[in-house]
Amino acid sequence: MDKETKALIDSLRAVSGHAESIASALMLGKMTPQSQHEYAGMLGELSQLLHEHAAIRETSGHAVRCRPSSPRQNPPALP
Repeated sequence: MDKETKALIDSLRAVSGHAESIASALMLGKMTPQSQHEYAGMLGELSQLLHEHAAIRETSGHAVRCRPSSPRQNPPALP
């Protein structure tokens, strides 16, 4: 695993490790606006890392070619 992928995985784990406590704090009205901004910054940085990682993979030939479709890409058919 290259260092960029490791950094992305570490960031994903850090952000997801806080998700439940963030959700609880929001639900209980205990999360300060400053904390909300800080977490939003983490999410923004993670988003940028993921975009950069994908771009590197596309241009380097290391992109995953065969991947299962996600529910976001294929919404269920309406009756």
